[in-house]
Amino acid sequence: MAPSVHFSPFTRGWLSRLVPIGLLGLLAGCALQDAPKNPEILNTTATELVIPKQWAEGVSSEGEVVVNWPDSFQDPQLNELIQQALAYNTNLQAAEARMQQAASGVAVAGSALYPNLAGDGKAGTHLGGANGGLRGWLVSSTWELDVWGRVRYGRRAAMEEYVSAQYDIAYARQSLVAEVATGWFLAKQARQQTLILENVIKASEELVEIAKTRWDVGSGNEQDYLTAKASINEFRSELEQTRLAYKSAVRALEVLVGHYPAAQLDVTPELPDTLEPIPTGLPAELLDRRPDILAAERNVASKFNLVGSARAARLPKINLTAAVASLSSNFYQLQNISDPLINVGANLIAPIYMGGELQARQEGASAQQREAMAQYATAVLNAFKEVETTLNTLETLEQQSSYLNTVVDDTSRTLKLAELQYEVGQTGMYYVTQLQVDLSEAQLNLLSVRTQACINRVQLHLVLGGDFGMPETDEEAIDGPANPFNISGLMPEKSTAQHTPDTQEAETAPTTVN
Repeated sequence: MAPSVHFSPFTRGWLSRLVPIGLLGLLAGCALQDAPKNPEILNTTATELVIPKQWAEGVSSEGEVVVNWPDSFQDPQLNELIQQALAYNTNLQAAEARMQQAASGVAVAGSALYPNLAGDGKAGTHLGGANGGLRGWLVSSTWELDVWGRVRYGRRAAMEEYVSAQYDIAYARQSLVAEVATGWFLAKQARQQTLILENVIKASEELVEIAKTRWDVGSGNEQDYLTAKASINEFRSELEQTRLAYKSAVRALEVLVGHYPAAQLDVTPELPDTLEPIPTGLPAELLDRRPDILAAERNVASKFNLVGSARAARLPKINLTAAVASLSSNFYQLQNISDPLINVGANLIAPIYMGGELQARQEGASAQQREAMAQYATAVLNAFKEVETTLNTLETLEQQSSYLNTVVDDTSRTLKLAELQYEVGQTGMYYVTQLQVDLSEAQLNLLSVRTQACINRVQLHLVLGGDFGMPETDEEAIDGPANPFNISGLMPEKSTAQHTPDTQEAETAPTTVN
């Protein structure tokens, strides 16, 4: 039969006082301040930045940025490679593991919000033993009342870091998709280069035969024949280089999707005939769309909460303690000790002098916050630059493609006329071979521009923050669940509240709700 528990009048009195004090401490604790949002951060760091309503470069449409943009290329093989990369890419797996590390940090930081419970047991049979013949058990608990928000600020900082890691994963996924698509188009380019050179070599071989025939019948000469042979060998050398480039591009793709780099992937050579204009959204929307910028904003919030935690650490701490024990001895009769023995109490710990450690920690946290704010502003400026540069490049590539199409058509027509003239003896072989070189260069240049247009389109989707692989947003607030271990899927709550950034110069303690 379990022993009955009896509380002395003194213990019952303490219990009646401590329980309300604990509840009051939780309810009347420090109200946490909210971290600054992007307008306040930019107003503090990028004071000269004025975000325009439209992009500086011409834009075909505003609209919503495309979701799952790889579908716009209408290439099933590309979509399949992207899915394989998202499933098997080792760099992405490492990034996801780092995110899980951040998730565990939330649980560690939040565990201090709850009472800890510890147990101890003793047993001994010898008078001179370490336990002096005592036997028994002890269960104790300690609970810090987080009146000033030190623990809650720390938990929020860890939570913001976890959310930042989630956005980092989203950006890593988007970057991986863009890398696969870029590698795919580069492989297509190399494949088409081989086809162009193979066609040029075939045409050159026909010219060699014509030159040989004309030499044999006396209407030509050995110089034309040797010129044609030299030209064809130059094209063959270039073809070998192109085949090597193709295999290298294929191996890079195979590594991205987690396969052995055997250069066995069969890449179709066709590039998209046309690229439709894509909606770009408005410049200000970029701040809420690109996951790398959102990650930087959450990093600012994490450092903001570390400042609050460091400031609260300079204030007194209140701990509630409780213990239940049962003791007995083979050699001594324990007098005036109830079984079990129950003790309940509280203590107040206030830092008086620690050599400036606490102040230094707060100043260091404030410096980290200022650094994070500057990094956020840098990320924003770089994002705007990337979009404007990509839009400008898009327009340039369109113009280049138009010019090179004309060059290819004109050179191809000129070469056909020159070949006919050579057959009837009206021109020399050198002129014909030079036109062959010009045509192959024009075709390769046009192919390069078309490939760059596709890659530029991929880059534009990436820098605009195309919603591919973004985490699903949980509407629950960042401080939401009461249980700090329940963090799966937790995402930030969008807030329109305006707050002043808290930096090292802010010396006041967090506001206390009375």
